[in-house]
Amino acid sequence: MIVVIIAFIVILIIKDNLAKSKLARQLCPGKKLSLNGCYYEMGKGHSAKEVHEFFLKTRRCIFFAASLIDGPNEFRMVEWYDCGWDNTFWIFYDEKGITNGIDRPAFAGDAHTSYSYDQMRFYLAALDDDLKTVRELIGRGIDINKKTVVGQTALHYANMNGHADVIGELIKAGADVHAGLGIDRPGWSPIFYAASYGNADAVQALIKAGADVNIVDIEGKSPIFYAAESGNVEIIELLIKKGAKVDLADKEGKSPLMAALENLQLEAAHVLRDTSSAIDKGTEDTIATVELAIAASKGDINKAQALISDGINVNSKWPPYRSKPILHYAVENNQAAMVKLLLASGVEADAWDANQWTALMLAAANGNEDIVKELIANGADINAQVDSKSAISLAVNSNIINILKNAGAKYLEHPSKR
Repeated sequence: MIVVIIAFIVILIIKDNLAKSKLARQLCPGKKLSLNGCYYEMGKGHSAKEVHEFFLKTRRCIFFAASLIDGPNEFRMVEWYDCGWDNTFWIFYDEKGITNGIDRPAFAGDAHTSYSYDQMRFYLAALDDDLKTVRELIGRGIDINKKTVVGQTALHYANMNGHADVIGELIKAGADVHAGLGIDRPGWSPIFYAASYGNADAVQALIKAGADVNIVDIEGKSPIFYAAESGNVEIIELLIKKGAKVDLADKEGKSPLMAALENLQLEAAHVLRDTSSAIDKGTEDTIATVELAIAASKGDINKAQALISDGINVNSKWPPYRSKPILHYAVENNQAAMVKLLLASGVEADAWDANQWTALMLAAANGNEDIVKELIANGADINAQVDSKSAISLAVNSNIINILKNAGAKYLEHPSKR
């Protein structure tokens, strides 16, 4: 039985290799190349347009998708062609021009209608603020509202970089300002991109064309929510002026104001607070906590003293999901004078954050001798531990190790030696 199974597998491998060789001969006639070698050869010897048009004509490979890759430094438009046997051909369209490359990326998705070469140029032109090409292709009858596999239109791409002229041209030609994404960010119409990327002119143009300022995505978040997260006051004020609901909470019950506060966007929080009709004492206390956290980070002694004089709880933690004590903000930013002020004002020296680190652990890991000494002098637990780590095991230099040893710190015994 085992022999039969092995023989069957061998036959499948042979058939697979023969099929690959046949396809390689068809795609690269007259050249003795493997299928992968053929793909690479095509990539070296032809422009993206030639390769694109070849794949549109051939039935050897199935068009999979066209989409946008948002990298750390650039956007790249990519087409995928599934040629079987895990061999995938892709064409790059990037900001430096239209080039092509070959690779075998892992990609899973539904087959999608083929895009013309001009359609790909249209997406890239909208992304790159190439008004001349956008006008040319519109004049030639390009499908303005055609979507990529994840639901992006040219108007989505134009709003990523806030190209007001291109946005205006697309809208004038009939671009759908309400078009939402499907897979990537469900429910995102172009105004979400404009608000999230901080493009006030784009937001203005979309609103003028009828975009809904209170539209929500699949998470229940509106454009003002995303502007609040990034602290873009100009866009927040514009959206409010155009009727955005400042108290419109997402599906988790979080308001734009809370989103701003969680991201320490204090100026945005003040604007939202001044416009909101749902401000209570708890909200005011939260705003004060964020103000103290920022003051602690910056070492703003005068602001911290004013807040403490007003009776703020110095042992508050923010944001809730990080459970971060105010003291930690001062310690991680090496604000020794602020640490001293907070300790003198009654802050807990051994309060833990969400990772169960104390301020002393953080100070030892940061290498700040003055803060380590100040915390020890105020009764910090020198042997507090989490995950078999303590201040002395986290210390980054011998001076801090000696300070901790002299105060009675002990190295933790490895569990295997107990």
